[in-house]
Amino acid sequence: MDRASVVIIGVGNSALSDEGVGGRVISELARRAPSGIELVDAGLPGPGLVDLLEGRSKAVIVDAVDAGAPGGEIFRFRPEQVRQFEQTPRYSLHEPNVLQYVMLAQALEAGPKEVVFIGVQPESLSPGEGLSPSVEAAVPKAAALALTEALHQISPSYQQ
Repeated sequence: MDRASVVIIGVGNSALSDEGVGGRVISELARRAPSGIELVDAGLPGPGLVDLLEGRSKAVIVDAVDAGAPGGEIFRFRPEQVRQFEQTPRYSLHEPNVLQYVMLAQALEAGPKEVVFIGVQPESLSPGEGLSPSVEAAVPKAAALALTEALHQISPSYQQ
């Protein structure tokens, strides 16, 4: 099976409330993403993220990010923007973090040249499934932003 050149990957742990926002965004996109864009609910992919990135021209990664903002706030950033920070703000809630696997894929020349992160600030990381109201309310906007990023790769003149 040929891989789509563009992938949107949701990462996170759905058993920790808002930490599952990446997978929830992928569910939202499943209803409206056009062909040519692969959607992956990766859960906690660990080093498997390198394989998911291999051979792609662009990846959009959706995850909960801890930037100390109000719950549901959405961020768009590139790997090089994250590297400017040492430990704070902490952009991924996973250890080792998603950025380290993106950097590994790029160092191995297996990953896409273009990676964009869409992050949603969690309100709660309590055990239990389901998102807090502020993060659930952010899902459609985060999904639209991820889709716009992906479609821009396929058709640079795309405007939503």
